[in-house]
Amino acid sequence: MLSTRIDALRRESVGQRATPWMIGFANFYDHWRWLTFLPVAVPLWAPALMYLYVYALVYGRWPASAWRILLPGTVEFTFQAVSFLLPLSPKLHWANIVAPIAGPIFAIALIVAFALQAWASLKLLNLHGSSDRYGHLRCFGSCGQRRWFGTWRRHSHQRSLE
Repeated sequence: MLSTRIDALRRESVGQRATPWMIGFANFYDHWRWLTFLPVAVPLWAPALMYLYVYALVYGRWPASAWRILLPGTVEFTFQAVSFLLPLSPKLHWANIVAPIAGPIFAIALIVAFALQAWASLKLLNLHGSSDRYGHLRCFGSCGQRRWFGTWRRHSHQRSLE
């Protein structure tokens, strides 16, 4: 099922975010300087995969515009991969130059991406979430997992009435 595959990718993307921190605390970067820019964590893929997961639940297919949704994460991965492939001395010099610039840019991009994808996901759920229509959401695991959507709709509707 497509939604299950996307959910696995989403979980993997979020889980990989901890890898650079764990190896950093273990002093890997001090002992193996060549690990700088190792492209194991691409946080900009997480919000895109979360939206694609919601989209797959609602429609049961991959959106035609998926490549645009994955583009920010692909840019971040490409930046990391190309920087990682540099020889050690130029890589360390490049890291000193680009870290104060790229770090904040990717952090702001991540905040904006999460905000946009959350807004788009909520919009998608609200547009396609009337009580008579959420039954077509694709099941993964057991179909009892659809209940989260009905609960979300009830709470969302109650808040809008208050």
